[in-house]
Amino acid sequence: MCGAVVLPIWSLIPDITQIAVRRGLPIFALPTKPEDPRSLTECLRTLSATRRWAVKPGTKLSLRELLARAHPFQATAPRDKVYSVLGLADDINGISIPVDYKCPTEDLYIRVASKIIEKTSDLRLLYSSLHVKSYLLPSWVPDWSTWLFGSHGVAQDLHYKACGSTTTQARVHGIELHISGSVVDRIAYLGEPIGEHYRALDTGLEERKSFIRRELMGLSRWARIPDGRQGLVDVFWRVLIGNLTLKKRPAEEEYASLYRAHLAYDGLGSPDETRAAAQEFCDAVRRRSRYRRLAVMENGHVGAVPETARVNDLVSTFDGKNLLFILRPRGPNFEYIGHAYVHGLMDGEIHHKNWYKQQTIILV
Repeated sequence: MCGAVVLPIWSLIPDITQIAVRRGLPIFALPTKPEDPRSLTECLRTLSATRRWAVKPGTKLSLRELLARAHPFQATAPRDKVYSVLGLADDINGISIPVDYKCPTEDLYIRVASKIIEKTSDLRLLYSSLHVKSYLLPSWVPDWSTWLFGSHGVAQDLHYKACGSTTTQARVHGIELHISGSVVDRIAYLGEPIGEHYRALDTGLEERKSFIRRELMGLSRWARIPDGRQGLVDVFWRVLIGNLTLKKRPAEEEYASLYRAHLAYDGLGSPDETRAAAQEFCDAVRRRSRYRRLAVMENGHVGAVPETARVNDLVSTFDGKNLLFILRPRGPNFEYIGHAYVHGLMDGEIHHKNWYKQQTIILV
């Protein structure tokens, strides 16, 4: 509603945004914001889907799912990022979070994360724990008051199985999270942040090509690719997109043509077919690597890790979880940095290595 004008269907809002992003309407029809308008579209569509789920008979959403879906949106009171969705959660009776505005925000967020882990053992909660935080929280506890625009696209895990056939074993002790898993490698080399070169197809064309040349040169010194440079290029573009197409399907060999198209694209002079292929590849990179940088592990595997990762951070697997995770030693325990993609280790291969050793990982 805006004054006397009422839209008859709420879904018109994300639909109009999508049309503007695809240039069916002028892009300046959208608000001027520093965020990527395609991310804005993704968030609006998430809200639209959540609204449909909430009113659909027989549909159930857990508190974790609702918190993740509502994460992009704002609230005047940070406690309301939790309290506003309690009435929609189908598992709230088992989790039992009282509405108490005297409770410090930090205590509420820690309590919510602890209750969700204790009740469900659902470590997908970690996908929402981003490196931008407004409150002093354990590294594994999400700060629901902050958001990295579009970061939910990076956390797609449906086509991965880094954990093999293991099952989640997690428990909370105070402010520590104890997880069954394994530390499997260490970061030896880090490249540049990826996202800034893929914000828009027509922006920074030469800078993007220079970035690709620099990254391939850096990777060639550290990565161990049996097939030489051709194999390195194949691994490179697959890591950029997490080996998933824009439509969230495993990338087949023909997707390499989209990578080549985005290299060949030189602006308005390019054929429409080249532009369309380049646009799809850039969108796939932005969705998977918006907040990532390339890395090479000590064993030579190439991956994409959080921007805040450092050399000597550790790569780990958590039992029952499909992605890999980056940890930073803190005494005998670990700080959670974020989830990662490492090419060649995303389908349970780790569990067949003779050096694999299961252990209890303590996050603080």
